[in-house]
Amino acid sequence: MILTKRDIRLIEILADYGIFSTDLIIKRVFNSIDYSSVLKRLRILEKNNFIRRAGLLENKENVWAVTNKASNYHASTHFKSYWTHANLNHDLKLVKLRLLFEEIDIAKKWIPEHVIRSMIYQKYSLREAKKKLIPDGILECKINKKIESFAIELELNLKSQKRYQQIISLYQWKNDLHGILYIVPSHRILKKLQEIWNKFAVRNNELKIFFLVLSELENLREHAYIYSNDRPILMKEMFPEVSHSLAHWVGSEVVLKKAMLIDSNSQFQSSFSDYQT
Repeated sequence: MILTKRDIRLIEILADYGIFSTDLIIKRVFNSIDYSSVLKRLRILEKNNFIRRAGLLENKENVWAVTNKASNYHASTHFKSYWTHANLNHDLKLVKLRLLFEEIDIAKKWIPEHVIRSMIYQKYSLREAKKKLIPDGILECKINKKIESFAIELELNLKSQKRYQQIISLYQWKNDLHGILYIVPSHRILKKLQEIWNKFAVRNNELKIFFLVLSELENLREHAYIYSNDRPILMKEMFPEVSHSLAHWVGSEVVLKKAMLIDSNSQFQSSFSDYQT
């Protein structure tokens, strides 16, 4: 089989990002041409063992990954080859978050979880590697004209307090991170995580903890609020070099209230006031 330039581009993207849904492939690789033509090409690549189906989403949409055979067509040495049904949705959300951060020019570099994991397991013994902290990604961005690194944690569900105590003890002595950026589905989980960190973290630790609410980020992009122990600030204020994607901005608080798909307006109002200083 002779691969086209577009085939090779798809292989490179899958190796880098880990997975893409059919919809993402249509929009990002095939420039939104008709579904049947894209699916036909994907099946040909699948039949020739260059790509494979990583799983099926709840809406019955396929998710695609690269195969070992395709390794001659991409530069990555840390591509992911296995997913469970449980983490497929989580990992696809991470891919979409990465794309968003890249689109608004916050992400100067993004190291995905599967690359971090692969590097750790290559460097350490199996026993030692299992003890290492592996975030959902590392985001490199520019703050005050300096490149800083954030650990990304997409926290769709809360873990046990014991597990968070272990995570905090591993995180809080990392001096190569500017901070941890938790992306959560609701203000309720945001406040619970903040309480846990305030309870278990060492007081003089300089590692900063930030939070984004997923629905706000998806709807407001760079105009979403970043929450911390200080007052909420807009992403575009924390990352002043972001690309402004909304041509007509009507006031962040007004749009933010309308964008709350998970929390009610009353919940938002109380949560917002709780973060004011």
